[in-house]
Amino acid sequence: MVSMLEPLSTDIKTAITDSGDFSDFTIYRIDMDEDEDTDYEYDVPNIIYGTTNVPIDYFMDGTRRMSAEVVFNLSVSEFDTISGLTRKRLVNEKLDKLQDTLSDMRFTSLTPITHDCRGGEQVAKEQVAEDEFLYRGILTMAVEYLDATT
Repeated sequence: MVSMLEPLSTDIKTAITDSGDFSDFTIYRIDMDEDEDTDYEYDVPNIIYGTTNVPIDYFMDGTRRMSAEVVFNLSVSEFDTISGLTRKRLVNEKLDKLQDTLSDMRFTSLTPITHDCRGGEQVAKEQVAEDEFLYRGILTMAVEYLDATT
């Protein structure tokens, strides 16, 4: 059920890029960029996102009510410094800006019934080598919309 996922992902990437707050970050869509030459999970700083889409309700006219959930994983290394911020403070700052960007984004491909961003301040330190760490934060966006594609 891909229906509106491709245009939704384009809207998301456009909103993140146009905000100007994430020029230091590489943006990956997990279901599209998995064939990249680099191991994108550790190519930090980055924003990796993936989308799931499920039908909630079907209507007699052929439309269906869909629910899309987009999970964003923002990662930085322990040595990344952006705008004078590092580590957890950097992740928290960028998560707040990402949440604001996604809350204010314009949809060109669909008309949302509901649109919600949540998750914000979930930050963790992850060991990736003996003495090397990544700092990650997670943000979730949920969108419900009508889809006429069958």
